[in-house]
Amino acid sequence: MRSQTKRLYIYFNIENFYHLCFTVLFLFVAVLRAKYTFAESLWPDEALYAWNAQRIFENPSLIFSKEIVEFHPSLFSVLLALGHIFFPPLLACQIISLFIGLAGIVAIYSLGLRLNNNPFLGLFAALLFAFHPISWIISSKILTDNPLVFLLIILASQLISLETTSSVKKDILVGLTVSLIILTKWAGVVVVPWFIIYYFLVFQEIGIAERIKK
Repeated sequence: MRSQTKRLYIYFNIENFYHLCFTVLFLFVAVLRAKYTFAESLWPDEALYAWNAQRIFENPSLIFSKEIVEFHPSLFSVLLALGHIFFPPLLACQIISLFIGLAGIVAIYSLGLRLNNNPFLGLFAALLFAFHPISWIISSKILTDNPLVFLLIILASQLISLETTSSVKKDILVGLTVSLIILTKWAGVVVVPWFIIYYFLVFQEIGIAERIKK
C-alpha cells in the first residue's frame, strides 16, 4: 500500500512538473507571437477577412450574403467582427487571430494528455506545434487556417473521448464541431467521410443500424 501511494505521489509530481513546463512554454510563445502578430502589412487573404469582418460589424445582415460566403464561409469573419466591439478594426482581427492560435497550443497539449494520460506526449506535441515553421507563420496571420486547425484538434479530442464513454450528447458535440469546421472553411467538408469511417470502425460492439443512427 505504501509503495503504491509513493508511485502515485511521484506520478502527480511529474504531472505537475509537465504542467509547469507547459505554462512556461505557453507564456514564452505568447510573448513571441504577440511580437510578430501586430504587423502593419497584410496578405491579400488577411485583408479580405479583415474587410469582411468590418462590413459584418457595420451591417450584420451581410453574414449570409453571397459576396461574403463566395470565397469562404462567414464564421471566421463573424468572430473577427465580434472583436470590433472592444478594439479598432485591424487590432481586433489581429488579437482574435493571436488568441485562436494560442488556444490551438492548449488544445493540442490537452489532446496529448488524453492519449494514454501522457503529460510528456502533451508537452512534446505542444512544443512541436508551437515552433513548427508553418504553424509559426500562419499563427501570426489573419487566416482561416488558425480556427480550422484548432477545431480539428478539438474534433480529435472528442473522438478519442468517445472511445471511453459514448453518449448522445457527445455524438451531438462531434456533429456540431464538424459543422463549425465546414463553416470555417468549405474545404473542411473533407472531414465528413473520415469521421463517418471512424464511427463504423470504432463502435463494432453495436450493430450497423445503431452506428448509422449515431
